[in-house]
Amino acid sequence: MANPLFYTEVKKIGDATIYQVIDVQNTDAQYAKPVDEVFYFGDDIAIELKKQLNTGNVVTIPVETVTTKGAGAVLLEDFTVVEPATLEAYKNKKKSKVNNIFTYSLMATGGLVYFKAMASFAVLASHGYFITEENREEKYLEIINTGDESLIAALEEYLDSYDNISPVAALHTSMKQAMLDIDAATTEEEVDAAAHMFDTAS
Repeated sequence: MANPLFYTEVKKIGDATIYQVIDVQNTDAQYAKPVDEVFYFGDDIAIELKKQLNTGNVVTIPVETVTTKGAGAVLLEDFTVVEPATLEAYKNKKKSKVNNIFTYSLMATGGLVYFKAMASFAVLASHGYFITEENREEKYLEIINTGDESLIAALEEYLDSYDNISPVAALHTSMKQAMLDIDAATTEEEVDAAAHMFDTAS
C-alpha cells in the first residue's frame, strides 16, 4: 500500500463522542504544525473532506465509528456534512483559508529546515547549552568561546534554521489569534477584519 499523501486533523466536540474535521493537509506538514488528533482516512476521502471544508461546511464523524472500524476502513458516507448558517459558513471558509496559507508557509520553509533546527538544538543541549529567548546572546558567546568546532558548527546550523523558522513561528501566533477573532466575530465585516492579514497574503 502506498504511503498516504494527506492527513486529516480532527478534534473532539460536545461530549467527546464526535470528531469534527478541522483540516486536511499534506503529510509533510504533520510534524511542523500543531494539531489535536490526526487520522489517515485515505487520500480520496481526504480530498473530498477538504472540498467540503473549503466550501465552509461542517464535517463530523462519530468517535465510535473511527474506533470500531479503524481509520483506514472508514467510508465517505460515515461522515456527516452540514451546511451551517450563513455567518458560520463564512467563518468556516475564512478559517480554512487561514489554515491553507499557514500550511503553505510551512511547506515553503521545508521539513528539512525543521529537522536541522531540532538536530542542532539537541546537539547543543546535550552539551548543556539550552538556548532560550532570554539567554540567547549569552549562550551564543559561551559556545563560540569554547573553541569547539563541532559545537560552533551546530550553533551556525541552528542560527541558519532559526532565521528561517522565526517568520513561520510568528505567522503561527497570528493564525491562532485570527482563529479566535473569527470565532468571536458577529458580522462578516468583523470576520474579514480578523482574517485581513491572511487575505492580503493570498
